[in-house]
Amino acid sequence: MANITTPSQLVVSIYGPHAGEDENAILRRKMADIQKVGFTLWLYSKGNKFARPLDVQKMAYEYGDGRLLLIHPSSPGGAGDTTKVPRAMREMSADGRLFEPIDPRLSPVTGSHDGFAFVISRIELPCDQTINLAQFANPEHQHVGFKIGNSTQIIRRYSTPPAGVPMKKPLRRVWAICTLAYPYCVFVR
Repeated sequence: MANITTPSQLVVSIYGPHAGEDENAILRRKMADIQKVGFTLWLYSKGNKFARPLDVQKMAYEYGDGRLLLIHPSSPGGAGDTTKVPRAMREMSADGRLFEPIDPRLSPVTGSHDGFAFVISRIELPCDQTINLAQFANPEHQHVGFKIGNSTQIIRRYSTPPAGVPMKKPLRRVWAICTLAYPYCVFVR
């Protein structure tokens, strides 16, 4: 496995099953959306403190097209399936104020509650690469760390070591490399 060549700033998200659908089925469905519509929406929890839509948009503007890495959890089964019954999101908004209908040609964008979604125009598979998260920090210049409800983060490569205690298993396999498309990230409900 090779270390991935990464820009100085990107988004990482721990990837796992969702609503009874396994990782491969989700990727097939999302890639079909891209072929049919030109993009797909990838929902994630609005509890994510370090990857809010306006922050992701700012990152993409500053660094060109954004990149999202879907990474494996630190241990097998570490990203458990969701337990709540999902519902389909119907609207999206780049700014959180003006909402418009989600393109009906997309496969269902589901979640247990309103959230955020990446706008993805390309998914690269298979990905036989790794990323060393110890080389990055979150926007508050702390070591990257994940917990339930906060498994998606913007990360930056810094020249000085971040504050705090580093994670025990920073080397992660990359499941897929996604290219974000304008407006890069949206609010969904």
